[in-house]
Amino acid sequence: MLVRTVNAAPANVNNAALLYHKAFSLCPDPNSIPDKTIRAVYLSGTSAEDIAKYRKYVEDYQHVIRLVRAASNMSQCNWAIQHLQGEDIRMKRTELLMSSFPFLMSANVRVYAYDGEYRTALSESLILQRVARHIKEDQDEFLGISFLMERTALCCIHRVLDVMPPDKKILKWLREQLASEPPLSELFPAMIKQGVERTIGDLYKKDEFFFSGLRQELSEIASTEGQRKEVLAFSDEELIRLICEPYKKAFDSVLMTLDKKMSFEETYTEIQRLVAEYWNQVKNNPSIVMIMLHGEAESWLHLYGTVATHAARFNALKAAVELYLLKAKAGQLPQTLPEDLPKDPLSGGKNFEYQITEEGFKLRSTSAEAKNIKRYGIVQYEFKVPK
Repeated sequence: MLVRTVNAAPANVNNAALLYHKAFSLCPDPNSIPDKTIRAVYLSGTSAEDIAKYRKYVEDYQHVIRLVRAASNMSQCNWAIQHLQGEDIRMKRTELLMSSFPFLMSANVRVYAYDGEYRTALSESLILQRVARHIKEDQDEFLGISFLMERTALCCIHRVLDVMPPDKKILKWLREQLASEPPLSELFPAMIKQGVERTIGDLYKKDEFFFSGLRQELSEIASTEGQRKEVLAFSDEELIRLICEPYKKAFDSVLMTLDKKMSFEETYTEIQRLVAEYWNQVKNNPSIVMIMLHGEAESWLHLYGTVATHAARFNALKAAVELYLLKAKAGQLPQTLPEDLPKDPLSGGKNFEYQITEEGFKLRSTSAEAKNIKRYGIVQYEFKVPK
């Protein structure tokens, strides 16, 4: 059996992936954590009973947290080690990244916050943001896992702010931390472009059996004998061009749409139209249908929805930090939203809607009622301000 060698095996021991590999192998079994307990760690309120459960997990798995903390501070992360160990290892890692690992790290944050160690709780939250950036270095990992990690980090920060008395020093530090790295949403065009280039590059690695099959399928739908002979004479390069040109054209159109900085609804509708146009163009082309490129094009729409709502959540959190700072300085929240706060990307860059509540304040996207937006996430963010 051939061993995959797309990436060279990492020789440098200062490689974050090696520590992550060890940490994930020691994570709790997802089936050992009740679903109710997993869900509760992401909710606003936390009972003493819940904290007692979280504290036990945190104490039992401190060795995992220490490994992840150390790995997240490394600059190099080469995931080839797991590819060399096989697909089962990668699938197991993905399962843990979607269940017990974010729960464990979130429980850790909740315990520190409950104990009043707010700066530490926020620092531990930011570990997940660094993990998200390392995960995106694995070209074979589902893009959404990176966003899940960063979203979990934002959720943890949000829950700490809900219980932390506004503290100017800590809030200024947090502002700097959130500004030090762009959110993953800003890297989205480059990330999916990388995926497109990898997909096209993979075509050049196909064997003759693959191309022979394509020639045969294309020849069978030729309308004349002359066309059939012409198709059978296609070179591999000509077949690749036949596959890639409409795919790349559709992708370039999607990138141009993203550059226009329109509202979510306008952008979503336009990408939806472009994907439908691409599918109508290629649905009778077996060379494209056979390798499922239409499915990849359709995934751009879903990824855009995920990324756009993620960007709104990130900006809402940064805006909230500024409001907490104003509360720390003035002793009260402003009656209206200051103009210089981060904007709502879902509305094309308008201010968030702002409302003071009995417990704190709300930030809401002005596009919250758009037809296609609700399926992708919360567009209203409620923050508590401790008395």
